[in-house]
Amino acid sequence: MRLLAEILVCLLLVTACTRKGSDDVPALADTGRDNASLYDQGNTPCCWIYAMCACIEREQRRSGDDIRLSRQWLLARYAEEQTRRAYIMARNGEPVPATTDSRSAFTMRGVGPETMRLISCYGLVPFEHERSRVNNGSVLARRLTGIARTVVSPQELDQALEDNLPRFTVSRQSNTFFYFSMRYTPQQFAESIMYHQHWQFYASEEMHPWGERFALEIPDNYRYHEYTNLPMDSIESMVLRSLRAGHPVYWEYGKKARESSHAMAIIGLVNDKKTGKPMLVCLNSYGLGWGNKGRCAVSLDFFRRHTCNVGVLSLD
Repeated sequence: MRLLAEILVCLLLVTACTRKGSDDVPALADTGRDNASLYDQGNTPCCWIYAMCACIEREQRRSGDDIRLSRQWLLARYAEEQTRRAYIMARNGEPVPATTDSRSAFTMRGVGPETMRLISCYGLVPFEHERSRVNNGSVLARRLTGIARTVVSPQELDQALEDNLPRFTVSRQSNTFFYFSMRYTPQQFAESIMYHQHWQFYASEEMHPWGERFALEIPDNYRYHEYTNLPMDSIESMVLRSLRAGHPVYWEYGKKARESSHAMAIIGLVNDKKTGKPMLVCLNSYGLGWGNKGRCAVSLDFFRRHTCNVGVLSLD
């Protein structure tokens, strides 16, 4: 029965980014308000945004700031910049390329460092300022691709983006919003959260020299973000050290090592009741109906076999 349970957990965890599931997972102690009920990615394959924002929130909570971040803000900005690029290409008579969806000019997939790039470009917005959301990324991508290919003027493009992307209570004139009686731009709000958070990303690839940075060769790394290359033993030790110090870890994994099909936030450690070995507590982005109230626990053996890359706070 134990072997069967482990096989079922493995099958659950290596499913695609937008696929939901549930399974019996170890009982977990309450780790605080993880907002799993608020952040369900639905059919939008932006787990990389959801997992990275979950890590940022949990780290911010260590300073007593129980912030809730809008994932949809970053999703919307990611879709907008790709739509504008497709519009410019279409106006210049260039063929608009397709990505993973042959009918779409862009993708909603990405990697952890791409979340950080979006934050540096567009800032962050509190979850409370969301007024609408997108729950199907493929439908949105096809719709915006058609808009980019057919609208005539930049003004029409602006209006179409406003009509189709998630909406927020952010002033269009001043690009500001109020939060606890303070006025922020999204960039200022992000700076107030991220000034002490310095995330570093690591992968383990034997074909590259250890200790050097390289562009991780996975399909979702569209902008060729670089990762520091370390042996898996070193990555595991670093992850455990970070978790034992109370810091979250960003985790991408796949059916086998060096493949990425989904991302989650690792938020703590528990001990297996039968073996006494540590297990990683993970927070998913499928809502409270998944796993154990949106969370699960995985073994270190599973972590070693399936990890593609991780994001860890600099503790030095």
